[in-house]
Amino acid sequence: MLQLQKITTVYDDCEDRVQLCGELANGETLQLWLTLRLLNRLVAHLCHLLEGQGADDLQTQVRNSFAQQAAAQSHTGQAPVQLRQPKTRFLVHVVDVVQRPDALQLLFKEGSASSVPAVSLNLQHSQLRQWLNILYNQYRLALGCLAGMGCAGTRHHH
Repeated sequence: MLQLQKITTVYDDCEDRVQLCGELANGETLQLWLTLRLLNRLVAHLCHLLEGQGADDLQTQVRNSFAQQAAAQSHTGQAPVQLRQPKTRFLVHVVDVVQRPDALQLLFKEGSASSVPAVSLNLQHSQLRQWLNILYNQYRLALGCLAGMGCAGTRHHH
């Protein structure tokens, strides 16, 4: 299994997919592609996990809202991962989510018959909230492209 240390999430309007550019501990880079359909399902599941039990309770909703805002405000921009002839690149077909007490592990897989190793990303809850904010911004970009707002060839790094 390959363990990601750093990621850059980018919507690519030519591919109409979200690209995860990842960096491993040894500096090697890899490229994963996620369809919006798969991301829709993944984001819904991740949000449900973050909300936890009692999400219909007003106090829980307010607490989650504050946590999401705090995560967005605490996110500090970093230099994007620069792909350097990635040996591993594939379209993700499966994402397994493993819950840990203080974090989640996302396992990106090409498919059950693939010989490509799974790619793992560990995110603490605050990091997960930050990544969800980045995805939200990429969704807005994708919807803008679909609505014809003139973004051909535009790439935004977060």
